[in-house]
Amino acid sequence: MGTYYFASHTYQIVKTAMTWSAAKAWAEAQGGHLAYITSSTENQGLVSMTQLETGLDTAPTASDGGGARYLWLGGSDADVEGTWRWGDGTLVSSGYSNWGAGALGIEPDNYGGVQDAMAFGLQSWPQPSGGIGVAYKWNDVNPANSLYFVVEWDYIRGTTGADSISSSGGETVYGLEGNDTISYASGYNYLRGDAGDDSVSGGTGFDDINGNMGNDTLRGNDGEDWVVGGKDNDLIFGDAAFDIVYGNMGADTVDGGAGNDWVRGGQGDDSVMAGSGDDWLWGDRGNDTISGGAGADLFYSFSGAGIDRITDFNFAQGDRLKLEGAPSYTVSQVGADVVLDMGNGDQVILVGVSLASLGSGWVI
Repeated sequence: MGTYYFASHTYQIVKTAMTWSAAKAWAEAQGGHLAYITSSTENQGLVSMTQLETGLDTAPTASDGGGARYLWLGGSDADVEGTWRWGDGTLVSSGYSNWGAGALGIEPDNYGGVQDAMAFGLQSWPQPSGGIGVAYKWNDVNPANSLYFVVEWDYIRGTTGADSISSSGGETVYGLEGNDTISYASGYNYLRGDAGDDSVSGGTGFDDINGNMGNDTLRGNDGEDWVVGGKDNDLIFGDAAFDIVYGNMGADTVDGGAGNDWVRGGQGDDSVMAGSGDDWLWGDRGNDTISGGAGADLFYSFSGAGIDRITDFNFAQGDRLKLEGAPSYTVSQVGADVVLDMGNGDQVILVGVSLASLGSGWVI
């Protein structure tokens, strides 16, 4: 079962014989659908896929389809006889169609009154001489036939192996299992690493990046990005421009980069870093190390979230600390650090800061 790509969509020919309804349900359970063929170039793309795919010379046949071999597509007229629609409700007649026709007849013909499902011919029919349809044309056949089928996903979908996926951008991508490398150049991208240790990089436009499971390296690159880690230990970089960067679960290293960023750790013991802009920084839960940058940064700390160590805190350049859920706390100088104790083991430690250097309003 190979994986094929056309116009930012993904296709697979599933060589397990099923009825049309069962094939439709299987495809939808995988996040896709039985294929909709809406242009001559897409139909030619499917032709190329069938020529590359092995094992189709023994594909099941449809007796009511002239004994030829077929693949299920996503068209049906089960709701209204003669009104063919794709699975999303679009009328087949409103765009491209490729029904078989010849000296012996024209499809669709609803032979026997039960031909409510669309199939892609792999041979001429009726076999062996033809006369109605030829290979790569469509036929209506009984949906009770058990045939192989074509699944389509309306996005780029990787495989269970280690994939390398790159493009000029403007696409939705799921890496799936395996250690994947996903990189895009420009435009809006929706990128998902999924399971495995993935390397995912956005482009110059807005990118929505999620590592999901695995120890991932995620980069927004240029543009205003939303970059979110997953369940494991991730390296996450917002890079240039305004980014929202979130470590999520695991012990993550989160770096907003240049620009005015919102940078947040997550559920683990994280390392959270700002860049050169005016950043908002959250350690979130766990024992976190939070580093400010050259701008006026706002540090958030939560009561009940553990011990946060804040480095590079500079009140003179505009850094501030905001405590959430802390009705009371004590402030003291402990060696070279300022320590805010909120009780129950929760602390904020300003590393290398003297209490005497802090004016009023550094806690807000």
